[in-house]
Amino acid sequence: MAHSPTSLEHTPAAKEREAHLAEKIAVAWERSIEHPKEALALAREAQQLAERQDDTVAKAITFCLSSIAYRNLGREAETQRTALEALESLQISSDQEQSVWDRVLKGLGKSDLLILSQTLSALVQSAFHQTDYPTSLTYANLELYLKRQLGDRRGEAVALQRIGRAYGRVGLYQRALEHHFDALTLFEKEALDEVGWALDDIAGIYIKVGQLDKALEYARKSIDASAGNGDGTLICSALRHIGTVQQKFGEFDAARESFEQGLAVADEEGSALIRLSLGNMFLEQNLYEAALENFQACLENMPADPFKHHRTQALIGLGRVHFELADYPGAIRYFENALGYAEQMKAAVETYQAHQGLSRTHRRLGEVERSLTHFEAYHHAKERVTQEASDVRTQLLMIQFDVERLQKDQEIHRLRTVELARAYSELKSLNAQLERQAKELEQLSIVDDLTGLYNRRYLDTKLGYEFARATRYRHSLAVIICDIDDFKEINDRFSHVGGDEVLKVLATIFKSNTRDTDIVARFGGEEFVIIFPNISKPQARQAGEKIRRIVAEYPWNELRQDLTVTISIGLAEKSEAADASTLIQLADDRLYQAKRAGKNRVVS
Repeated sequence: MAHSPTSLEHTPAAKEREAHLAEKIAVAWERSIEHPKEALALAREAQQLAERQDDTVAKAITFCLSSIAYRNLGREAETQRTALEALESLQISSDQEQSVWDRVLKGLGKSDLLILSQTLSALVQSAFHQTDYPTSLTYANLELYLKRQLGDRRGEAVALQRIGRAYGRVGLYQRALEHHFDALTLFEKEALDEVGWALDDIAGIYIKVGQLDKALEYARKSIDASAGNGDGTLICSALRHIGTVQQKFGEFDAARESFEQGLAVADEEGSALIRLSLGNMFLEQNLYEAALENFQACLENMPADPFKHHRTQALIGLGRVHFELADYPGAIRYFENALGYAEQMKAAVETYQAHQGLSRTHRRLGEVERSLTHFEAYHHAKERVTQEASDVRTQLLMIQFDVERLQKDQEIHRLRTVELARAYSELKSLNAQLERQAKELEQLSIVDDLTGLYNRRYLDTKLGYEFARATRYRHSLAVIICDIDDFKEINDRFSHVGGDEVLKVLATIFKSNTRDTDIVARFGGEEFVIIFPNISKPQARQAGEKIRRIVAEYPWNELRQDLTVTISIGLAEKSEAADASTLIQLADDRLYQAKRAGKNRVVS
């Protein structure tokens, strides 16, 4: 692996220094997996030599080796930093034309390309583990391209799998499935052991979209595929998916058996995940002692690092159990510990769950002020999760759109040089396809996936516009915020699948009982906002009361036996607020008043 320096003469001494540098790089690469600390020290020495010899490529490769070593040491932030430094040294970025990538890659030797490929894998995994899904997806696409250039079919399939996982984590399930099935096809074609993991990934996505029969089918296929290689980690994951489906079907004994079978073959992380699943299932069944035992086992058998996320979930589970057992001091202790971990990790979901638990516990103790403080923190944290998820989904779609555009542009260029007339026809077709994709992307960025209503991003934009228009033309404008009463209890009794069904029905009710000119949006988890342009406050209250009554009288028991649903509503009118932000805040404050006054009412 010799690289020609840009400024040194090829004297015997210079050639000896080049050989010494190449040797250090080769040894660092050889030891990067089994001896990462030693490899890291060698990479740093090689970096200093490369800088003295003004060898740009060699310097970039030393950054690559450092990144790989950091990844094998579990140091995610350093992995990402040095990998990006390597790409910067090579003048490669994710937004370049593929022809630019080709020119850079042609200047590298085979061993350099292998090291770069491994570096991209490390970068993608580290960004994913740090929940930086846009970065993970960006470089997974570059990794995918390099693996294809190297003819690495296994690497190509793994890159497709990682892209699918990034989409799955932010709720873009259709795109996740597309990439997981592409990965599965490659794994099967090459007869690779990872077939089982691809099947398991597909099972996990089907659970999230509520296609439970398909989830069960693919989880069982995953176990069959892994039977020959004895991969306990994979079998554990598949059994956890099977148990989750059985739990959602209400088959608790079968679910418990599946979870316990998974526990028997689990590694440290798998054991923690199954203990959490068992704890939550027993909590759903009101089997508090069994839930307590599993959450406690999750804590006792798991180190604080690197599984802080699982530890936080176990603490939240223990807080919920102690709450149900009326041990309120114990519940507060566990919720506060969970909140500390969640804030340290900047884990927004666990943060709002801990605040929600503390709010409920303090309320049960009659500590109204503390309860309200945590309720507001819960509300704001959950709102932030919703907004951030929407932002990340849009960002991921834009990244993938850009990648596909670059690929199509390159193909158009090739066609133009080969057969201009035919290329022109295909160009028109491709442009039309890009326009359709752009429209689909725009629609996805403003619509809530579950309910089909507008999302928070669109609401914020539209409310500002309607407020300005009403001010200019001196029109009236009213806003109501609707929140489902006791929605957590609905989820606990009827599962999250049941909760999602309630949200979809409510969306239909709202759309059916508003005008075409009204704007209906999903504001947060179980909150909805309706903007009424050109409508007075009494008229808006009348509309809100109508919607509230229709929801309360809806035959919910036809959806789920013994299910009842009511909503509380806060209403505000433009004349009461100086700007759009104040208007929505005023409606939100009145929603809280409706909750405190007994729920199932409109407060204006």
